[in-house]
Amino acid sequence: MRRISRSRPPACRNTGFERKAVTDALAAIQNEEIDYPEFLRRIIKGGCASYMVFLRGRKTVYTGNDGESYTENFPAQLTRYLES
Repeated sequence: MRRISRSRPPACRNTGFERKAVTDALAAIQNEEIDYPEFLRRIIKGGCASYMVFLRGRKTVYTGNDGESYTENFPAQLTRYLES
């Protein structure tokens, strides 16, 4: 019988939610300095466990394992695009 490890993979370990890591990753991807996989690596490393995009609400909420969160409103140019 194979034993299953109970330890979490490094990317899933709770490191605490670091708002600056999330906002830095957002700035980098919005400025096209990084690609999407790198963006995901950075927000995971910053403690982001999930994020939800609200198209009608025009915002994204990034959430940590303990319920802490950061809300990013859509950039004005994207809001104008969605309204057209």
